[in-house]
Amino acid sequence: MTTDIEEIAAAQKAKETFDQKRRAERFDYSMTLFAQLLELDFSPIGTAFQVSARNLSTGGMAVLHSSAVETGSLIGLQLTRDSGQIIKIVMRVIRCTSSEQGYEIAGRFVTRL
Repeated sequence: MTTDIEEIAAAQKAKETFDQKRRAERFDYSMTLFAQLLELDFSPIGTAFQVSARNLSTGGMAVLHSSAVETGSLIGLQLTRDSGQIIKIVMRVIRCTSSEQGYEIAGRFVTRL
């Protein structure tokens, strides 16, 4: 999992500042992604939806969405590498806050599907 995420992050421009509270450096990552709420056994809940990625690190990412998502929820995300390869990964929501663009949903990667 880490190798794929590191390659995606390396393809993006790194921010000049590093937040010491973070476990890993974050990189700008602007892309529309497909997302799906998941049960604990990773089975889908409802229908898939689109989110806009904001940033990415080896441990997680932040996305924007028009609706709030409950902290602790699992979200399946589909990322596309520059090569076109699709990466499916599960993220646990650790924070969901209101912003001018909607809701910023931040989470930590749990596993790759």
